Amino acid sequence: MKIIIFTYDRYDSITTSEYFKNHEHIILCHTEEMKKKYIEHKRLYGEIIANGQPKGTSNNRNYALSLMEEGEWALFISDDLVNVYKYKHLETADYELIPENIDANKAFNETITARELIEISEQEIQYCEENDIYLSGYASNENGFFLKKKRRNWSLVDGRCVLVKKSHLKYDTNTQLIDDYSFTALNMKYFGKVNINQWIIPKCKRYTKGAYGSIEERMAQKLKECEYLVNTYPDLIRYADKAGHVEGSHIKFRYNKNPLQKTLF
Repeated sequence: MKIIIFTYDRYDSITTSEYFKNHEHIILCHTEEMKKKYIEHKRLYGEIIANGQPKGTSNNRNYALSLMEEGEWALFISDDLVNVYKYKHLETADYELIPENIDANKAFNETITARELIEISEQEIQYCEENDIYLSGYASNENGFFLKKKRRNWSLVDGRCVLVKKSHLKYDTNTQLIDDYSFTALNMKYFGKVNINQWIIPKCKRYTKGAYGSIEERMAQKLKECEYLVNTYPDLIRYADKAGHVEGSHIKFRYNKNPLQKTLF
């Protein structure tokens, strides 16, 4: 399993490479000039590659796919990782739904090392291989109330920390900002399901300086990409309201999955 970190304009604040400092990994940036700046700031512990691609997460991820063999798995992860948390009974639980006598909001306060994350990811890969799944991820939020169920197979695979098996699929270059929505939809379309282990929470800084910046700075592009995805995957994706967000800037997956979903495409 390769470990590939994606970064843009965070020369002095990239954190994820240090998290994996004892493990082989690749850092992808876009230009030789950027690469030089990253090296000068001395915050890297892996091999940095300037891919020569235009700015955009899908461009970066497609380049990462080109580094992989067919059928190979990789852990794709963003550059602003703060820490990774686990459900405190992860190793001993003989259930996949947190029981009512455990306060889920207080049950995700244990951090894990890079080695533990790698080992858990290898277990998730084995689960995916056994179930013909090509895309796997972890919790997209920190609210234990929504994380009681260990696994989901029909939901957004958050792109900040994701396991990808190389297949014929490529990231849609029409979505350079919310590429995780489009790649999740694409995997649902072709393979019928995904995997999300909600008992692992990768916490990232989000919306900080660098990459696409704040919510306001990325809003125009997000509106455009949301419209594109709703129009491209009307059976899978819909608009949704979200407090503090402009109308049309938030989308969700439809959860009333048709049992014959594969026949729709």
